Amino acid sequence: MNGRERVWSALKKGTLDRPPKGEILITDDFIKKFPGNDLEAVVTCINADLVTLPVDKSFSKHQWRRWCSKDYFIFGFVQGPFNTILSQIGWRNLSLLIVKKPWEAEKLMCELVSSFLPQINSALDCGCDGIVIADDLAGNQGLLVSPAFLEQYYFPLIAALLAKSNCENVPFLFHSDGNIAGVVPGLSQIGFWGIQSLQPSVGLKATSFPEELMGNWCFWGNFEFENFIELKTALQVEKEVFATLKSWSGTPGYIFGSSGGLYHGLNPETVKMGYAAVDRWGSCNK
Repeated sequence: MNGRERVWSALKKGTLDRPPKGEILITDDFIKKFPGNDLEAVVTCINADLVTLPVDKSFSKHQWRRWCSKDYFIFGFVQGPFNTILSQIGWRNLSLLIVKKPWEAEKLMCELVSSFLPQINSALDCGCDGIVIADDLAGNQGLLVSPAFLEQYYFPLIAALLAKSNCENVPFLFHSDGNIAGVVPGLSQIGFWGIQSLQPSVGLKATSFPEELMGNWCFWGNFEFENFIELKTALQVEKEVFATLKSWSGTPGYIFGSSGGLYHGLNPETVKMGYAAVDRWGSCNK
């Protein structure tokens, strides 16, 4: 079973030889810690099953086709409308707009969503397997945006994007940092196949979500290589990976990975230890 087959099997709740694994983000600074200064060298070293690539004009069709010809499951990463507007006008202006003129916020987001569609379709045409839409809608204590705004304005415009992108057959996952338990029910109703980023440090675990979703949705990225004030040691990581896999072993759509990606401050040897532990778990549980 290669990486693409393994991830598809998790998404469709099929039989697996081990949990699939991979990252939503591997930064250039982290990549430079590996020989060859190359993303594929990192992915190969940790024996990942999936690769996440940017859906934007910086990534050519030739690059998409080259990656999609390999045995990895390829996710395209799209920065969502909330985060995009936030980066343009700042938190204060965006929050005031949402509270006082939510229809104006919706209009701005609709314009952005329309601009995403051609790039998403281009990536899918080149062989991209699935799409991750990333909008940080939550903080450590819960949602940053009112449920009423999400229900009336945000979810419908994202639902329209997914419908136009054949989400019944193309896996769409949603990424948000923070405690996203409150947003999951809404996301599950508009076409998403699952969620990425399940931070244990904010209290998220398998029991945080509706029972009916656990057998029908995908849950990816619930490991943290850092404690609150320091990085975990390799032995801590190995022990905690086994504990994490055990706690999610009853979830057929589970994918192992870190909550927010691999970045400069992480020790490559520790990351490799964590990823190797997933392989050993698979061998021990056949």
